[in-house]
Amino acid sequence: MAWTPQSDRETLPPHNLDAELGVLGSILLDNDVWQDVYKILPSPDAFYRESHRLIYQAIVDRMDIDGTVDLITLAAELESRRELDNAGGDDYLATLLDRTPHAVNARFYAQIVRQHALKRFIIEAVDGTLRDAYSDTFTGDEVLETLRERFEEVQMRVDATAVDESDCVREWPKFTDEEWACVTQGVAGDLIKLVEPVTEADPTAILFQFLVAFGNLVGRRPHYWVEQSRHHPAEFLVVMGATGSGRKGTGWKYVRDLFWELDPAWARDRVLTGVASGDSLIEAVRDGVTTLDGNGQVVADVGVRDKRTLILTEEFATVLKVSSREGNILSDVLRNAWDGNRLMNPTKKNPAAATNVHASIIGHITFEELETLLSDTSIFNGFANRFLWVCSKRSKELPYGGGLKPEDFEPIRVRLRHSLEFVRDVWGVLPHTLDDAEHAQLSGVEAPLLPVTHSAEAMPFWKEHYPALNRPTPGKLANFETRAAAHVNRLALIYAVLDRVETIERRHLEAGLILWTYSLRCVAWAFGAMKGEPDLKRLVEAMRRAGADGLSSRDLQRGVFKRKRSAEQVSRLLERLLALGQIEAREVKTSGRPKRLWVLASSRPAEE
Repeated sequence: MAWTPQSDRETLPPHNLDAELGVLGSILLDNDVWQDVYKILPSPDAFYRESHRLIYQAIVDRMDIDGTVDLITLAAELESRRELDNAGGDDYLATLLDRTPHAVNARFYAQIVRQHALKRFIIEAVDGTLRDAYSDTFTGDEVLETLRERFEEVQMRVDATAVDESDCVREWPKFTDEEWACVTQGVAGDLIKLVEPVTEADPTAILFQFLVAFGNLVGRRPHYWVEQSRHHPAEFLVVMGATGSGRKGTGWKYVRDLFWELDPAWARDRVLTGVASGDSLIEAVRDGVTTLDGNGQVVADVGVRDKRTLILTEEFATVLKVSSREGNILSDVLRNAWDGNRLMNPTKKNPAAATNVHASIIGHITFEELETLLSDTSIFNGFANRFLWVCSKRSKELPYGGGLKPEDFEPIRVRLRHSLEFVRDVWGVLPHTLDDAEHAQLSGVEAPLLPVTHSAEAMPFWKEHYPALNRPTPGKLANFETRAAAHVNRLALIYAVLDRVETIERRHLEAGLILWTYSLRCVAWAFGAMKGEPDLKRLVEAMRRAGADGLSSRDLQRGVFKRKRSAEQVSRLLERLLALGQIEAREVKTSGRPKRLWVLASSRPAEE
């Protein structure tokens, strides 16, 4: 029997041009279908006709740029690449709309295109294997191994259709020099300059935790109005990192020690380690209760005088576990706490209530726990988008780190005390300074105060960037972005109070916007890294087979990817696995330069 190359056969490869036209036309008719289509067809390779591949790639790029595309912008994008003629010209683009009556079947069209593409990929793999099998050049074992590799390639191309949009992020989130200079302005930057040289902790994680802690310390009197919603310097933060090497807790300890000397009562009484339930949080900030008897009002429960509470949970996984339990109110209570609403358990007959609560959260979690425990419900119901999410990793190796003394922090404490005095001068007495009788009388009542506003210089900047904050990225990550403007303003408010000014200046908005954008990059990186990208799976499997012997970057590039990935691409993949805590590097002595080998974290030799 003679083998006939697929290209010589009369039958054309599987394809459906009508479905391809339906996909392209549906996107142009209704950009809202883009999210569903892109999840199924993230690559133009799925399209059979070259002109359709060119058009789809142009659509992908336009959606990445500004989240919208139409015939005019599509034609302009193709023209800018000098690909308009190859795509069929203006007349052909117009037929995309003519051939597509409506966009309701976009997802169905995309599935048809995907299935035909899968068949073509399989045919390509089988054709190549048949050619090798008919050749005298290869042994049967070699043909079988090549067949396995080709089907791995097919699987990679198929798996790509299930990868979230966030997976396009390849590098660990970083600030530019200009961005870092902006977010480390003022006293926040002085703290980083003091601590960064002597700690392995990630300076970014230290910065975020410092801002959240200070925002809670100053209380809810400083505030900024967004229409009818009042926003205070209270933020929710989750620091994500690999087990052990993420240095999440190390960064917090420097912040803790700084504030312990600044306000011992707050550090001792208002920093709560963990939260077991919604009821326990309400109890920690409950209002006072008065009852009537024959002699008039009697204080039955003075309540909690200080409504500030910073929830520090170094096991944020516990919060996610508790929140996911049937009937548990913790998620609802935390959402209401971020919003500044009254807290109460509606299922109880005589529930405790808490008003004017100023709650902040600093949580620590590993990437693995996050992947397992952060459910779609938490992502879509508004729980996740009330948090800032920040990646953390060991910044350097310091065998003898530390060494700072309490007095080293005093210049920073002096400046922070001035900021607290500024708050008291501008916004008056703080509720937790009242005596018991005054507190019981005013519990649940807060006098109106002059809000913080944007300065004249800040207003044009805000008007310029506000529209983009209200235009989320297509895909699942959009659910993390829907409170963008509120987060930026809350962070800017914290910077303003640190600077002891009554208006949010442009530099404060710039810092808030940079931190918010960085948080989104961390979300995209973390969720992209956790999606189990095929290339990452192949690296992990190769290292699992190698065991403690390990593999070099060159071994991985040549042996695993057959040179189909560049050295830079392999390096980025290894960086992601290293940040996730899945692999480790070790040096092996040679006659020349030491050789770096990569091993799974669980495969290091015992003597090391």
